[in-house]
Amino acid sequence: MTAAATASSTEAGVLAANHLDTARSLPKEVRTVACGGTQSPTLTIPIGEITYADTHPMYTKENYPNFFRAVPSETAFNPARVALLKYYNWTRVGTLYQNSPRYDLPHSKLLTDLDSAQIMIAETQGLVEELQYELMKLKVSKIILSN
Repeated sequence: MTAAATASSTEAGVLAANHLDTARSLPKEVRTVACGGTQSPTLTIPIGEITYADTHPMYTKENYPNFFRAVPSETAFNPARVALLKYYNWTRVGTLYQNSPRYDLPHSKLLTDLDSAQIMIAETQGLVEELQYELMKLKVSKIILSN
């Protein structure tokens, strides 16, 4: 074994020992938040994850405290939508959304928020390839929210 290999191996051992001491000094609930590349829960520490594109509402601060977005979730716009409707005293709306699993959850949350604000949902339609039928049904509404 060369001197460089021995020094490198020693440095790696010191780093691992320092990492282990740091991990052990953390509270138990923090040590086991994330697992990355090791089987030992005493070596795991929370790692922040940043996304620039994922807006799925399933990734909430409650479920993923170390997950950060560079863009807001679709559901983040709901309070502004409700406030706009209340500002103009609009109490009856229709909704239009892309009919896919990615947008079903944000749309459901929008409906819940509208219901909580006592805003009547006259019609709701999911978009598919052919829009003519959906748009005809939405003619009963003068105010249409979409996302």
